[in-house]
Amino acid sequence: MSECELKTIHEQLFKTALDLFEDGDIEIMVDKMYTEDITIMVPGTDTIRGKEGVFNHLTKSKASGVNACPCKVTEVFGDGNYMYGRIEYAFVDGQGKTMVEGKGLSVMKKIDDKWLMHAISYS
Repeated sequence: MSECELKTIHEQLFKTALDLFEDGDIEIMVDKMYTEDITIMVPGTDTIRGKEGVFNHLTKSKASGVNACPCKVTEVFGDGNYMYGRIEYAFVDGQGKTMVEGKGLSVMKKIDDKWLMHAISYS
């Protein structure tokens, strides 16, 4: 698969997940978009593990005022069933104000011909 194709898949995964988050469909987002053993690392917090951990984290984030999490995929590469992306992200409140922004690394894993989010590290 070409880098362009991988980047398109990566961007679409983020867009779908973020649309679900913005609409408040966190349970659907977690169920459809993440591997069972998803790991998310956010600075200043404990490592978030598994779908239940991600659901709890995202629910708390939404309740604390995070309304959107736009991500820009800046670079992507992959091999076989794994795809890695460098991202730039922001957490945005309901008024469009950026609460936090930074860079990160995301790992997508292909399971049964479907790409899912497997690990995300924010910095």
